[in-house]
Amino acid sequence: SLPEGLRFSDGNLSGVATEPGVYSITVSVQDQTGQTLKQSINLIVRGENLAPAAAKVLANVPETDTARRDGLWLTVPQSLYAERIADVIRDGKRLGDGQTFYSIGGDLNADTSSKTDFYGYEWEQAQTVGLLVFHTGAMEEMGGWFTSLNVEYRDGQGEWKPVENLVISPPLPPGEERFNKPHFVEYFLAFEPVKASAIRMIGETGGVDHWTHKWPDSKDRVYLSHFTSISELSVYGPLPEYESLN
Repeated sequence: SLPEGLRFSDGNLSGVATEPGVYSITVSVQDQTGQTLKQSINLIVRGENLAPAAAKVLANVPETDTARRDGLWLTVPQSLYAERIADVIRDGKRLGDGQTFYSIGGDLNADTSSKTDFYGYEWEQAQTVGLLVFHTGAMEEMGGWFTSLNVEYRDGQGEWKPVENLVISPPLPPGEERFNKPHFVEYFLAFEPVKASAIRMIGETGGVDHWTHKWPDSKDRVYLSHFTSISELSVYGPLPEYESLN
């Protein structure tokens, strides 16, 4: 059963889906010998992205400290980097030059141990929200990932409250192993819908032992570097049947 507006013909899925939700389908292929393989997949249909209409972008590190970043032993092309979170988080672009933001701040102590990062939006009028879609940027060998992740909304009293029944798909790669953290992955964070004027994803940053070259005190040294990588955060209304993402 395909989403309304989609059709499957001659091996091609085409059309424009009209109703948000999670639609489970099974794809079957058969070769000339009659051998058949089947795979169950989820088609996820989103509604309108609410992020472009937000009045304010929320982030604990709004701008990368480029001197601190460039003092690290970097492992991806510098052309990928963005300096300001507001320039990339809702521009609709997930890949390419200038699309990866690192939450590397100017406080030396802030990046030497685990810290909490958040990204989100604030609207002038309350919105009904049930889904955040987080797209990571490039990862470094020593950092760039979340070790935990949650979603919070701001209630009528101005307090941040966690959403209920959060599902994250796919799950975050566990632990601090640096080589199981993939570049450019899209994570769905679905939950019981809330009506609020502000929402954010929030979590603990990861990092591993790393050395800098002669910054800021002209000495090479090893330390823990904790930050996160992001290229896009979009926001949507309720996602029916989101529990099946589990």
